[in-house]
Amino acid sequence: MQQVPERDEDPGETARIEQAAWTAAMIEAERERALDAWLAREAGL
Repeated sequence: MQQVPERDEDPGETARIEQAAWTAAMIEAERERALDAWLAREAGL
């Protein structure tokens, strides 16, 4: 039995979702780097 998508795929919407996910991942990575740097400064490293 073949699965039928609930709605038509919109390549533009898919690209926007993928871009948003990538952007969120980059923001999270930068937040983690900033936190690590702050913790290192606080620890005197």
